[in-house]
Amino acid sequence: MKKVCIVFASAPRHMIMANIYFDYLKQNGIPYDVIYMNKYDEDENTGAEVNYPVSYKKKNKLQKLFGFFKFGKEASSILKKNKYGFVIVWSEYTAAFICRVLKKEYKQRYCVNVRDLNVGLRQVLNIPLNSAIKSSLFTTVSSEKYIPELTHNFDNYLFFHSYNQKVMDETLQSMANIEKKPENNDKIRILYIGYIRFYDHLIKFIEQIKNDPRYELTVAGSGSESIKSYIEKNGITNVVVHGKFPKEQTGEFLADADVIFNLYGTEDLNLKYALSNKLYYAVALGLPILVYKNTYVAELAEKCGIAFAVDDCLDGSFADKFYDWYTTRDFDEIKLKCNELLKDAVRSQDELRSRMDEVKNQLLEIEEN
Repeated sequence: MKKVCIVFASAPRHMIMANIYFDYLKQNGIPYDVIYMNKYDEDENTGAEVNYPVSYKKKNKLQKLFGFFKFGKEASSILKKNKYGFVIVWSEYTAAFICRVLKKEYKQRYCVNVRDLNVGLRQVLNIPLNSAIKSSLFTTVSSEKYIPELTHNFDNYLFFHSYNQKVMDETLQSMANIEKKPENNDKIRILYIGYIRFYDHLIKFIEQIKNDPRYELTVAGSGSESIKSYIEKNGITNVVVHGKFPKEQTGEFLADADVIFNLYGTEDLNLKYALSNKLYYAVALGLPILVYKNTYVAELAEKCGIAFAVDDCLDGSFADKFYDWYTTRDFDEIKLKCNELLKDAVRSQDELRSRMDEVKNQLLEIEEN
């Protein structure tokens, strides 16, 4: 069978939702290669027959931009040489930087996965991104709100929820292995997990709970160094900072969490419309999620009864207001509402697998011919 190639203009370890493709290919015996940006100068565990790591060094914005162009050039060369049966293009960045080879060599034999909107200076990438979308077999989006912001000259968009059943299974197993403390003696444990960005929002939140014995905040992920320096400099004792960690440990962090942190701002359309992995962690576990008003995450989380909007509480009143809300929740109603959203998530992923069944049939036809 002709091989598939998955292309990441990033490190696969950060692309947890790409597992839906990895798992499908493995389960159906479809061989695949992976091209990825080698941000950490380390081998990535992808299960591929061949990994193609593209070196990447970032010390400033110019080097970052050069790195993306270098990645695009090297990835395009590999794709042109190997003549894969199908290409899975992960992220809008990736699609933009390899647009030409996709259109010329793989028309209707690739899919694009849009994870975020390009905003601000990045909007220049929308020109090659939309061009790549038009020649794709299908394009997935991680938020329904993204579709009106992408090219209208295309009618094969597919929204699938970023719900990761594998991570949830690992989380439930970890929870089974943790001996819970008595509820009335427990701190409320808030978790910020993933690549650490939007420092101003995080620091502003830390100031709301610093050294409050009712709360403990865990910050886990790459980019957390400046937060560690901040809490040490300011004598903050109820914030625990972890650096980068293997994605396999995601379940362990979630198993020890009571609340999910999802405060990234509302300054642009992407921040307002994005549906983060954190939303689905919260929904699957029935955990409260800290959000800003007028975001799509807040809209869906409110339907499940797990949203707490902090906008009006960042004046020093958060700690008391959230504690009162947290201790008076209706768990039965929350469970019912969360289960409804999870059913929708599973249905959307089943639709993606159906699309991949069509791809598999195309690969079989190529083999027969």
